Amino acid sequence: MCWRIFPVIISVIGLSIKPIAQTAELRILDSTAVSLSPNQDGIDVRAGCSNIYINNITGRTGDDVVALSGFGAGSDVERYSVEGISPDIHDITITNVFADTNYSLVVLRNTDGVKMYRIWIENIRTSDCLYGPRSVVRIGENLYFKERTSIIGETYDITVRGVYSLCRGTIFIGGALMNSHISDVYAGGTSMSAVSTFAKNRLEPRQHKIAWGGATMENVVIENVYYNGAAGHCDEEWMNEPGTPFSGCALDFRRMRPDDYLKNVVFRDIFSKVDSELFM
Repeated sequence: MCWRIFPVIISVIGLSIKPIAQTAELRILDSTAVSLSPNQDGIDVRAGCSNIYINNITGRTGDDVVALSGFGAGSDVERYSVEGISPDIHDITITNVFADTNYSLVVLRNTDGVKMYRIWIENIRTSDCLYGPRSVVRIGENLYFKERTSIIGETYDITVRGVYSLCRGTIFIGGALMNSHISDVYAGGTSMSAVSTFAKNRLEPRQHKIAWGGATMENVVIENVYYNGAAGHCDEEWMNEPGTPFSGCALDFRRMRPDDYLKNVVFRDIFSKVDSELFM
């Protein structure tokens, strides 16, 4: 658990939360994330935190608006780990985020063995498209790791409900996801897809790694998904192969790693506009 703090109203400008106690629940309510600096998250929940309720977040940031960051190796371990507390992130509720960024409104990143589970995410939507998020909700990380991304059994019991996008990306899934439920997703405006595993596939010099797309999923339900977008970002390499025609789709699984697979994954009530595909 994190910080013995009860309901508060705060203005957030780059709040990073690390575990320091296991006694009570942290609530962040009615907050405005205002930070236009690159690499500056609005609210960043670090490895080892649990029992946190984040509600009614608005604003615009230069990076992720709300991030759950469970990095199991590298400098984050030294900076944020607390002796005697597991690095896993769990029992987090994030509701009513209405904001804008270039990156993600809500992102779940766990790598190098850190687990993330019992996460509830609901009513997350873009406020405008001045920046336009690559994903409104992102589950999984495909670049920021030392040895490996998450594997089956490390990201599970994730519930995502009520996600609305007006541009670029909507939901991105990477790494591995298990025993989870995604529902009530709407992608309109210039959005490229409703649910996607697509990411650019090239070497990132700063990280010395190849950014990839793709996800392994077991026992996952994805339902009530509606794509009504105009696919307005076809020349952005995070969204599409530049120069490749793409009319948008509800489920974009064009990028998968050779060892990725889907097992007991249910797609139900998936809709797309007439000139777009349901699944690619």
